Amino acid sequence: LIVFVFLNNNAYDFFINKIILNNRGLDDLTVITSGRDEHFDKFIEMFPKYFLFGTSGTYLESFPLASLLSYGFFIGLLLIIYTFVPMICVLREMKYDFTDKMLKHLILAINIVMIINGLFEELTPLGPGVKCFVMWLLFGIYVGNLKRESKVDTSGKN
Repeated sequence: LIVFVFLNNNAYDFFINKIILNNRGLDDLTVITSGRDEHFDKFIEMFPKYFLFGTSGTYLESFPLASLLSYGFFIGLLLIIYTFVPMICVLREMKYDFTDKMLKHLILAINIVMIINGLFEELTPLGPGVKCFVMWLLFGIYVGNLKRESKVDTSGKN
């Protein structure tokens, strides 16, 4: 199918130009990125002025950039680190315990996808939406299971 699309002019025009590019040309980076490259320029221009305390809310289509610009370097960095918490917890426990393997892999995969998506979306790791909800729900279930297992282990020894 891919070869057919690239070899047939009508199929290429329909699938690539009209569907994927939505009748936009490939000659301008701003058109291809839906203006997200301008958000990066805006961040570079504004961040030195608002480095410490932030702007208290600036719309940028990138979670790390929006966090740093809106809340300042220190709080923005804490928010960025917080998005890695599920991955860090799961990876730390994978070394020692192989129970809930499927749940751990699922949380890890969703967290990686969310972090990558967060580079191009402002609210991705912490915002509304099914992906965000599912990741934090599964992580909550995982942490609950860890707490329950630790209580069972300590109560069995006493």
